[in-house]
Amino acid sequence: MPISEILRRLPWQALFQITYLFRRYVFARQPERVNHMIVENKSPDQLQRLFLKQGLMKGDYASYYYYGENLNMVRGLFKRDRYEWYQYHVRGFERDSGTLLRPHTELYWRMYPRKHMQFVNLDVDEGIEITKSILDAENVDYTIIEVDENKT
Repeated sequence: MPISEILRRLPWQALFQITYLFRRYVFARQPERVNHMIVENKSPDQLQRLFLKQGLMKGDYASYYYYGENLNMVRGLFKRDRYEWYQYHVRGFERDSGTLLRPHTELYWRMYPRKHMQFVNLDVDEGIEITKSILDAENVDYTIIEVDENKT
């Protein structure tokens, strides 16, 4: 039986899991050297609950896996510009002192798949500002740092 027929007969949950595992182990990558935030004394699970409360959803089903990533949250974002459809995306990496966050905004992957992959209009500063407002609303302390790509 051809692979296409096997895949067609699988339930959607199995296809979803296969796709997730394929992305996680075949397309894993190192985080870029950009500004990150440290949220001390908060685990990725605690932050996930906080982000869920603020309207984000799990984003790991449709994105690259970054080595060591423990948190992946996303929320749609509309801007009045030529693209209009964006997403706010925050990734988290557990550390001894808390969780390292890599927030950013970027073009919505379903509307602009190629430009999304090419990092067109990716904005780390805007992602940090959105994250600061979420953390401030929840009275969570944080520090902004630049991360050495060789240590993440």
